[in-house]
This record gives sequence, structure tokens and C-alpha cells, in this order.
Amino acid sequence: MIEMLTVITMAAFLFGIVITMLVSLMQWDRDVRSQTVYDGEIARLVDVMRDDVRRATDVSCPADDLMIVALPDDRRIEYRLEEQHCRRNAVGSDEPAQGGQLFSIGLPGYWQVERDELGRGPLVTVRLNRMPKQETDPAPLPIAVSAALGADLWPATKPSEVSSAESVEPSELPDEAPTSDDEP
Repeated sequence: MIEMLTVITMAAFLFGIVITMLVSLMQWDRDVRSQTVYDGEIARLVDVMRDDVRRATDVSCPADDLMIVALPDDRRIEYRLEEQHCRRNAVGSDEPAQGGQLFSIGLPGYWQVERDELGRGPLVTVRLNRMPKQETDPAPLPIAVSAALGADLWPATKPSEVSSAESVEPSELPDEAPTSDDEP
């Protein structure tokens, strides 16, 4: 009888350990899946924002929770921070907000736009600083997008505009090096 109680106790103990491990693995799997979806949403936001900046004539942040991308035809795209989300709305010159996209980004903080005037056009870096979930958590890394302002509006370089230094005549190419078969 004592041996049976010992076996049942050991089996219950092992069963408890197995159940605890399964619950932990299921929680870990759920966390990994949600992080993957979250990372996909951020990647989608970055791609859309980069495309918008490349088509824009100006980018501004009139408020901490609002970023406006001005397009050449008096349209604009507004990125507004909401609880746990960023909402993108395309707005025409005289029309109300058209549709919109919603991106899950966690707790939003504020927008920040930086410009670097080097090169062919200004390089715009849009940074979205996010807030930690709890006060004791470290602040998450900001979402940053760098793109040349209006790059899609620049004229394309034509083949006739290639400088003469870049073109090489076939007569200027060096002769072939002698091979080992040419030696006596």
C-alpha cells in the first residue's frame, strides 16, 4: 500500500511538471506569434511611410501625435497616433478623410522629423518614439524611416547624360595577359 501511494505521488508530481511545461510552452508560442505579427505591422508601416516620404514635397509634425506628409497635388497624408495604433489617412484638398489604414505599434509616444540637406535632395528621417508598457519596462526602440524627400518626383537620368569618364572605349581596354601556353 505504501509503495502504491509512493508511485501515485511520484506520478502526480511528474504529471504536474509536464503540465507546467506545456502551459509555459504554449504561452511562449503565443508570445512569439504575437511578436511576429507585431513586427510585421511595424515593417508594413515603415514601407508605407517610406513610399509616402519619397512622393512628398514636405513632411511636418504640427503636434506630438500628428505627422503630415504633403503631396504635390494639394493632397496630404496624415499619420495620427492613437492608443496602441497609428492611423494613416489620405486627405484630398476639399474632401474628407478617405479610408485609412491602421497599424498596431504598441503604446505610441511622439513624432520627430529630422532633415539633412546634403546631396540631391533633403534626407528626411521620421522617428516615432514609443512608450514602454509599464513604468518599470525599458523604452522600446523608436521606429525610424529615412528617405529622400520627393525622390520619386526627381527626373530620371537619361543615358545621354552619362559622363565621358564613365564610358570606356573598347580600344582603351588592356590587352589580354599572356597565358602559360604562350611560353616556350
